[in-house]
Amino acid sequence: VRVSSTVQRSLNVGTNLVVVSLVQGDPEKLSDAIDCAPRGEKFDWLLSVNINGEILSPLMWAIRDGKFALAEYVIDHLLEIRADRHAYYYGREKLFERHP
Repeated sequence: VRVSSTVQRSLNVGTNLVVVSLVQGDPEKLSDAIDCAPRGEKFDWLLSVNINGEILSPLMWAIRDGKFALAEYVIDHLLEIRADRHAYYYGREKLFERHP
């Protein structure tokens, strides 16, 4: 799947905030988009986007397009240790499930 053709289709069909930030190469917009994700879905939003039935990885998209600030944001956000009342968690497992 060529990312450029998928990007063009996504722009024609409409997109979500994660895709817009990836196309524009803006880490601040990606941060704003991820802040809108429901609790428990942030890792999923960082690891896959659905464009016309094609599942793409925002991390691979950023790397292929040379948008390394976006790739760094994704990796940093996934590997940041978080805690709630019940447990500590971070996205290492999800990262390696999606990118073995």
